[in-house]
Amino acid sequence: MSTALEEAKSQFAETLFKDYKNFIPTQAVYLDIEGEMAINFFYPMLKGEDRFKFLFPENIRQRSEHLLPSGVDTIVIFSGGGYDDPDEKQKLIQMLGNHIFAGINWVNLHAVLRNKNNKKIKKLIRDSRYCRFHSEKRIRYSLENLEHVFGLTRDISIRSHNHCYKDLGGGRGEMQILSTIQRYKTKKSSSVEIEKMKAYCKKDVESMFKITSVSEKRKFTKKQRYERRRSPRHVQN
Repeated sequence: MSTALEEAKSQFAETLFKDYKNFIPTQAVYLDIEGEMAINFFYPMLKGEDRFKFLFPENIRQRSEHLLPSGVDTIVIFSGGGYDDPDEKQKLIQMLGNHIFAGINWVNLHAVLRNKNNKKIKKLIRDSRYCRFHSEKRIRYSLENLEHVFGLTRDISIRSHNHCYKDLGGGRGEMQILSTIQRYKTKKSSSVEIEKMKAYCKKDVESMFKITSVSEKRKFTKKQRYERRRSPRHVQN
């Protein structure tokens, strides 16, 4: 691996745990909204199929008490809006109600990526030009570009149709997520479509966990990680 790549990932880890000093990746829930139509959850503290949930907002409102496991008070997102007022936080409150998120600590990986201290990883993303929105020349600091830096690659079937990819010769991904979710809701989607839709949604949240988990291992020794889990914690930025 190149020195530049390793330095960029180390810098990201430093920034993440400087901004959120007591954040423990395995003790948080990872969450992503699909156009206000559905919400994806990833629970690293659970096992097997229970780790991922794909839910519609109306179903969550009916079972909000099961949203967060007992003792979990941290939600990780990848969202515009910075540290203090992430867009997805406000969307979730509007969709589900503030009572569900009372006392929750929010970790925003997009804010970490855009932090002025993360010059190396942002340069890598710009220079690699791996993934770009189809109608733009500029390169966004997107989740897929962050995944690429950390060596996480998606199958073409679960890459966004709105994005063009360097390793596809500038071609687009195949997933049209919002129209696929709409077909699923109206029972018009095939079993193959449903499988790919859920794989795409799972990737969004699971990759956030993998990135933060790798970053914690890069930042802290095994002994330090053990001690962090034994200490009283409260996520702060």
